[in-house]
Amino acid sequence: LTCLATPCHSMMASTILAVLLAMGSAQAASSEVAFSSLELLQNNLGGMGPRAGPDVLKFANLGTVNGEQVSLVVSNSTEYIPAVAARNGLHGGFGSINVANGHQTKFIFQFVND
Repeated sequence: LTCLATPCHSMMASTILAVLLAMGSAQAASSEVAFSSLELLQNNLGGMGPRAGPDVLKFANLGTVNGEQVSLVVSNSTEYIPAVAARNGLHGGFGSINVANGHQTKFIFQFVND
C-alpha cells in the first residue's frame, strides 16, 4: 500500500477506481476515489495489534460507488510477523503494512460496501 513516488499514487488511484467501477456494474452512475478522506477503523492485522478487535486492517471512506461508501479490508492468508505492529495503519494519506525483515506474508485485499 505504501508508495514513495507520485506516479505510484496515480497508478493506485486508477487501479482502485477500476475495481470500484467493477463493483458498481457496467451501468455505474458514478465512482470516486478519495485518499484524503481515508480513515483507519481497525488496526489488528494478523492479531498482532496494536489495537484489539478483528484480525484485519480496515480503511474506511476509500471511495464511493453509486453513492455508497466503499472500504478496503486487508487480512493475511499466511503467517504475519511485523517488526513494529504500531507502524501499521494510515500515514500521510497512505496505508502502511509493516513486515519484519526476512519474513514474507500473503495479504488479501477486499473492497467492501459499508
